[in-house]
Amino acid sequence: LTIYYQNKLEFYLYKDGMIKKARENYNPKNMDTNIQITNTSQIKKGDKPQSFIFDKSFVHYNIFIKKIKFVLKDLSSEISKKFPSDYKSDYPLEFQLSGPDFIFDNEYNPYILELNCNFPAYITNSDNNIKKMKRNVAKIMSNNLFQPAINGEVIDLESHGFIKL
Repeated sequence: LTIYYQNKLEFYLYKDGMIKKARENYNPKNMDTNIQITNTSQIKKGDKPQSFIFDKSFVHYNIFIKKIKFVLKDLSSEISKKFPSDYKSDYPLEFQLSGPDFIFDNEYNPYILELNCNFPAYITNSDNNIKKMKRNVAKIMSNNLFQPAINGEVIDLESHGFIKL
């Protein structure tokens, strides 16, 4: 989550997420992108989603979240360097909710593939835990981002599952 509020640019990472598996196991000898891809175009009607919630119950959660945070902190630092220092917003709040796609190698080194900036269509094919997590993020943003910004109050996302980068 990127926000620009009271002439300040800030970046946040939500503590939970979603892991999607490709339909086929990775095979370095088969570079067919239709096999390795995990996006919604690969889900056929009636297929069970190959996804699960990424939260503290995930076996290597602390390892992965630390590495994801490191990459996103580096990315946000680079964005901040390029952001115009004289920028002044005409709005009380500007924000961009993005979903980063990572891939990890066997040593758990993360590689960012892309930042998705549209509301994910995958929510319709998600299991109930993932839908619940996404609804929770929307509720947190409504109650703890939009309402305080409208009222000119302090924004506190860190008490609600967001990690400040």
